[in-house]
Amino acid sequence: MRCPLCGYRFDPTKLACPAACQLAALQGCHLVCCPNCGYQTVDERKSGLARLLRRVLRTTEGEEPTAEADVGLVIELHRLKPGQVAEIVELRSRDPARLDRLGALGLVPGSRIVLQQVEPALVFRVGETEVSIDLAVADEILVRTR
Repeated sequence: MRCPLCGYRFDPTKLACPAACQLAALQGCHLVCCPNCGYQTVDERKSGLARLLRRVLRTTEGEEPTAEADVGLVIELHRLKPGQVAEIVELRSRDPARLDRLGALGLVPGSRIVLQQVEPALVFRVGETEVSIDLAVADEILVRTR
């Protein structure tokens, strides 16, 4: 499995819930925590709804990239031009707190963004949210141009 937030690959069958997890006692818990960043996501092996959504959206793990995905270049976010559309490919930050904040704003691999402005601050739209970040953070976000 690949963590949707940090991209770390791990085997969810070899993980145990941390002792501090409030959901560990529940028999029907369908969550798995990334051992690298702690991000919680639904374990598709245990959730029929998650499997169905994955099939409908055709984004199953291990699927070969489509020709559309191969079209663009992978670059740092700050290299986009205003108005350019891109898809987040990777977050390279080693700071778990930063990854959590970016994830809460919707900045996860697969998210589509539109750069609004570069100066005086880098501003872009992800979904219905406008986000402003500094250049150091933008250097840690890799995107694929469309």
